[in-house]
Amino acid sequence: MDVDSDTSKLTFLTKSGEFYYIDSKKNKSKLTIDTSTISGKIVQLATEGAHSLVLTGNGKVYSWGDNTYGQLGIGENNITNSEYPKQVFIDNKRIKQIVAGSTFSLALTEDGEIYGWGSNKDNLLNGEEKESVSYYVPHKLNNISAKIREITAGSHHILAL
Repeated sequence: MDVDSDTSKLTFLTKSGEFYYIDSKKNKSKLTIDTSTISGKIVQLATEGAHSLVLTGNGKVYSWGDNTYGQLGIGENNITNSEYPKQVFIDNKRIKQIVAGSTFSLALTEDGEIYGWGSNKDNLLNGEEKESVSYYVPHKLNNISAKIREITAGSHHILAL
């Protein structure tokens, strides 16, 4: 089981794929996610806004939920929502951490590189591009030259250590 939270809910994902959340008004909900598309043991859950990510022990990332801005990273801009997890392909990199922002997602590789996808509002995902760009597939954040050890994000910001 893994747990994550954002400003409006606390989220749990059980080994059997049951997805629970408790909102800010203490309302409890249960949604069963078909995890048959996920290869490997889930080791991390990240959720923010209306999309979720999981990381498996073999370094693979899967996503589901809202894809309006490409935050699922599945390369399909005509799909606005996915009800089941789809694998996110990140340049054959092994991922060690995932983070979800409100309309974007991040992955940290074992090599200390950050990959991002989704909305580029406020130039979060690449300082050289225009804000109106959304990335529907992961791309390396080239504006960070240091080897990163850990990442976190809020609705509209990214922090790296």
